[in-house]
Amino acid sequence: MKTIIELGCGDGVLINRLSKMYKNYLLVGIELSNEKFQNSVNLVAAKNVKLINDSFENIVPKLENNSIDKFLAILPDPKYIDLRNQNSWKNFYVKVFEKLEKNGVLIIITEITNELLNPVSQEQYNSEINKIEHIFRSIGFKTVHVSHNYPSIYSTNLLKKFSKDPDRIKIVFYKFLK
Repeated sequence: MKTIIELGCGDGVLINRLSKMYKNYLLVGIELSNEKFQNSVNLVAAKNVKLINDSFENIVPKLENNSIDKFLAILPDPKYIDLRNQNSWKNFYVKVFEKLEKNGVLIIITEITNELLNPVSQEQYNSEINKIEHIFRSIGFKTVHVSHNYPSIYSTNLLKKFSKDPDRIKIVFYKFLK
């Protein structure tokens, strides 16, 4: 069965929506926060969804190599994408790469801000996009798409909120292929 894993499924809104669109897939939501996990459990009733209350850092290494069709990381915690912390998160995405099947997809939607939450210049935005893309390419990923627009299918309440402040919070959508 084809499998999509959401890393940090939060309140379950996205995985619930996806379960209706991908009825022939197994959707796995991994969430560390007990409160958010419980919200997901209360919301999601689809039979094609499995919710796990644990750290995805514990779960992903246990998955079979070359077995996952798609990973989703929507607004990952900065410790999993911030350039200043790349030495700590790059190895995790190496594991994600290993678990993806051939032509498997990694979707990342993240925000780019500066430390003081001042407006982000186009130069800073482009620089950070390129640096992050370079890191994922060094792992072995191929870049399929990079954009400041994200497909509405991946919309979340937090993304909508962040999108209301486009000067200080710039959104970037990455689609990488194994």
